Amino acid sequence: MKFSGALKCRNTGGLLSVFLVVMMLLTACQQNSDGLAWQVEGTAAGLADGDMLLLVDIDGEAIDSTTVSHGKFSFTGTTDSVCFYSVYVAKDEMNSVSFLTEPGTIEITLTEKAGDAKVGGTVANDALQELVETVNPYYERIEELEQALFQDTTRNTEKKWALMERYAQIAEEIGLKVREAAEKNADNELGFLLLTKFIDLSEYADFVKALIARLPEDYCRRQQVMALKKLLNDSEEPMEADIQTEEEKTEEEALQ
Repeated sequence: MKFSGALKCRNTGGLLSVFLVVMMLLTACQQNSDGLAWQVEGTAAGLADGDMLLLVDIDGEAIDSTTVSHGKFSFTGTTDSVCFYSVYVAKDEMNSVSFLTEPGTIEITLTEKAGDAKVGGTVANDALQELVETVNPYYERIEELEQALFQDTTRNTEKKWALMERYAQIAEEIGLKVREAAEKNADNELGFLLLTKFIDLSEYADFVKALIARLPEDYCRRQQVMALKKLLNDSEEPMEADIQTEEEKTEEEALQ
């Protein structure tokens, strides 16, 4: 059984977070140098003993399973990279939670109600939970705008443009929250993922450059950061066609 990328991203707040959809589809795994153990220790309030839970990777493949026992469950693994995985309630695909396979003990709370899951226990997963809770209200507003656009049958172009402008404003506010989270978490895996996969270099080059300067040294040696540095350096080099000597400028002015 394969799980879709959209379903993978259902997390806290009762809303399918578009932010997580994009980030997870782009991210896959971020390589680091050490093979370290991670484990999930979870509670499953309202789920019955014997209910099956599936561990699903970024490609939507179930790679492990377990069952609820006395309201608890666990998964363990060893990784040399930080990836997004998800835990699904097998009988309800909409009930899931995503997490980062960061070394340490990852704490997950599931309930019988889809959308109520929470994740934490490690630095990056605590930060991920905080970010999801921060941006989900914005997505609720986007969902309201989408419904208004869909239900509007008046063909009022002015009204539709006003809704689209508000949509764009909310999207920019979400982008700001993501950049703030990247700054706040520059010393951990969430900040690294936001920096390398979710911030537009062409629009925020100065921000990216400043954030790279704050990364831990081992992060700066990762391929993704080295590629960002190269792109920044290339963008700062003047194009040969744009360089003119004073003599060339004088000749060009004389011809005009």
